[in-house]
Amino acid sequence: VITAYRVCQIKGSKPSSPDSNTSYWQQVQLMIKQGIEEPDPRNQVLKDLTTVMRKKREEGCEVILMMDANESTNDPRGKFSTFIQDNLLHDIHAQAIRELPPTTRVRSPSRIDFMLATEGVLEFVREAGYLALHEGLVSDHIMLWIEMDMKSFFGGEGPSIVPPQSREFSFDNIEMREKFLRELNDIHQHQAIPDRIRRLEIEYRLHGSSADRVRRYNELDREIIESIKAASRRTVKQKQHGHARSPALSRAGNEVLFWKSVLSSKRNDIPITSRAEVIARRNDMSFDEATAANRKEADDNVKRAWARLKECQTHAVELRTKWLESVARVKAAAGDKDSATTLKILIRNLHEKRMHQKLTRITKGNHGGLDYIEVPTSEWYYSPTANELYHYDKGVFEAHPARRRKRKRSTRIFHPHHSLKVIPDDAKEVTVEPIEDRGFRIINNNLSVPVSWDRISDKEEIEALLLQRNKRHLQQVSLENSPPSQDYFKELLSNFGASDLANKVLEGDVTDELDKYPTIVRQWLHQFRRTDEEKKECVPIDGFIERCDFQQAFKSAKEKTSSSPSGIHYTFWKCIATDDAISDYMAIMMRLPFMYGFCNDRWAKCIDVMLEKKKGVRKIHLLRIIGLVEADFNTALKFFFAKQMVANSERTQLTEEQWGGRPGKTATEPALRKMLAFEYGRVLFVTIALFANDAVACFDRMVPNISTLVAMKYGISENIMISRNMAMKKMEHGVRTSHGDSAGTYTEEPGDPPLAGETQGKGDVPSIWSVGSHILLRLHKLLHSGINLPHVAGTSRIEKNNDAFVDDCDGMASQQRPTFSQSETAT
Repeated sequence: VITAYRVCQIKGSKPSSPDSNTSYWQQVQLMIKQGIEEPDPRNQVLKDLTTVMRKKREEGCEVILMMDANESTNDPRGKFSTFIQDNLLHDIHAQAIRELPPTTRVRSPSRIDFMLATEGVLEFVREAGYLALHEGLVSDHIMLWIEMDMKSFFGGEGPSIVPPQSREFSFDNIEMREKFLRELNDIHQHQAIPDRIRRLEIEYRLHGSSADRVRRYNELDREIIESIKAASRRTVKQKQHGHARSPALSRAGNEVLFWKSVLSSKRNDIPITSRAEVIARRNDMSFDEATAANRKEADDNVKRAWARLKECQTHAVELRTKWLESVARVKAAAGDKDSATTLKILIRNLHEKRMHQKLTRITKGNHGGLDYIEVPTSEWYYSPTANELYHYDKGVFEAHPARRRKRKRSTRIFHPHHSLKVIPDDAKEVTVEPIEDRGFRIINNNLSVPVSWDRISDKEEIEALLLQRNKRHLQQVSLENSPPSQDYFKELLSNFGASDLANKVLEGDVTDELDKYPTIVRQWLHQFRRTDEEKKECVPIDGFIERCDFQQAFKSAKEKTSSSPSGIHYTFWKCIATDDAISDYMAIMMRLPFMYGFCNDRWAKCIDVMLEKKKGVRKIHLLRIIGLVEADFNTALKFFFAKQMVANSERTQLTEEQWGGRPGKTATEPALRKMLAFEYGRVLFVTIALFANDAVACFDRMVPNISTLVAMKYGISENIMISRNMAMKKMEHGVRTSHGDSAGTYTEEPGDPPLAGETQGKGDVPSIWSVGSHILLRLHKLLHSGINLPHVAGTSRIEKNNDAFVDDCDGMASQQRPTFSQSETAT
């Protein structure tokens, strides 16, 4: 479906004023920028439309073109008539209705607005027509409409456009919830799904995992997902009405529609339409009054109807609450306790929703989808303050540090290695040439052109750029040659991190296997040795999920949390968790991959949602990736890591310097500690040095196979980590914008640099970082405690404390001496 506008000015028309901003003049300026010497927007649009439609026709598409052509078809040799003939288009209204409108615009003597279509569309058009002027929309053009049999056109199933956050029904709606569970249970019993799941579990228990059993598991999982969708369709189909609007609001809206239709009929001196009569009868309005009214009275009634509608919209929540309360009283009096309870819950949620909406608007403003992004117009930039060269590549900026110059007048040269950074505000465009084996050199010194940005709003281009950018962003560990990407790490990180060497590191049985590692990395790996206390206190986490665990996990989950590329959102899972029988075998499906170390194929899907780090700033390198994964996968990870693994770490004296990702810890506590430290220094005249250390791209640089080492130290089994990391290795990422979810995806292809990095938004990531940073903080403390550690020379004592967080907060360190030692500065 294409909508188009063709300007009325001919080639060579001049702007009415120097600051003219008409559509014609905007298009002329754009065509000049594109290098077109004699711009002619009026005819260029026909050429561009022809190119687009021919491309779509070659792809097998049918086309509907809705166009303000600013030209009639009266002249068969005119350019617009020729355009229609050349593209094999048909005027739908000319073929579908007997009497065409004489004109479609107030100041035009003929039809200049059209709905055109290719041959394959015409047979599915059931009706066509047009509305009177100002009916349906306020414009100096009339509205054209057609009614198509969409179900037949799309081969038996009509298209459904559903917003990502929509829910077929609410968990609080007891009646709908119970209906859904009955439908789901009937489908499962008919397909013998409970028995098939239990038989499969017995096979796993007796014979372990195999390729055939993994295939059968995934087929069974797909069948279950389809059964949930089928049960949902049956539930919603059999009960389509709900409690969306109060009768007062509905009547006010219908009253506006009625009097607008009456006014249109009076203006055009035609009888009041049958549609208006139906609206009047349905809402107990006086049709006789409308028939007797003159044009001015009809116009006054439209204004009064609009005023009543605005008032009802302003007080919509109060009107709906009063209505629901009255319905609840009637239901309760009739003995329908379940419906009465449901309505009371809806009333309570209404009050909460209104309060949260007001607070959200106050604190965050209006929310909108990502409908455009900004990309730089050049490739190379230099920042004088940072003394770094910035290269824009695939949506990120690679920062190359300057080489130290031996001679003051030597040409500035920059290292070949890089790291990803945010480009500084003072960066300017430069011209660069590569130097073999040495890096890059700036070959011009004109630093007067700042970074400029192009706004990209085309759907396909936005998606392509974001997919490319996100993949490049997650490859930074390998592309920057960070230690985990080096050859000496391969043995340790093999088998998804559950290697023989990893187990030796955990047990402290390593002798000379780590000699090839750098000194500080070697000392860090020694901190993974499980202490006697950890061996004693850490409860083994083997992937088993009881029915009660399954139910409790989903009971505590928030219903409206976004998730699930498959469309099976938290409402469905919360409903399933209320039924003991269904929960019993669904818990088996959830635990089997983790107990036997294989991947559920459905879990290897992710939607990247792009969030603004700074409100209103949509520069491509500043957007944050939040990953939406399957609800059951995420819930299981929270159960194993956020609940069980963190509990093990707490029992074994997790450092008090880590405040994030832990139960009972809040952000206000370290803030208070920081304030008290300042007061202490002020009162006792103690010099305190404080610095904030942000772990840049922290979650994006967390290598999943190293996370295995962290998790296994605190009781997580190998099979859980293999299943989890296998899903991440196979993960197929799409991207979500205001246009919906992209058809294109990215994944780790053979030969590609690995997609290292954890998915921000997964329930296990904060817990893994909390425990992993504990190991770093402990090593940091030991290095500067005055203890002579093996493999580390020159340690010295420093009095300090750290306050560490999980997400992008600052790590605080204070030094209670007038000066820093050399080792502290290096740290």
